[in-house]
Amino acid sequence: MKHYKQIVDKSTIQNATHWANSIADDIFEKHHNYQQDENKFERLKKSYCKTCFYIRNHLGRAMVTTQLCGLCEKEMIFESTDTDVLCVDCAKKHKLCSHCGGTVNQTKRFKPL
Repeated sequence: MKHYKQIVDKSTIQNATHWANSIADDIFEKHHNYQQDENKFERLKKSYCKTCFYIRNHLGRAMVTTQLCGLCEKEMIFESTDTDVLCVDCAKKHKLCSHCGGTVNQTKRFKPL
């Protein structure tokens, strides 16, 4: 594969600088939201850990996707390919994040399920 020379001029420099600043602003905002946890009630209602709720980009292809719960095997339906690994009932019962399967409070777990 061959990449061709990219034109670098005032406009491309301004665009690249704007894009870089936008990414940094987004990271700082996500970090602030993670630290403050102002949507804790909504987050725990979905049984998400702080990382999955505030930091992760939930990008998936736009197609209806089914996924079995990793514990009870209940079929779950999602609007995209970005699916959860646990149903909310199992996640809450075991204090796990429904999206990633880690502990909802992000602490080490020493007792088995």
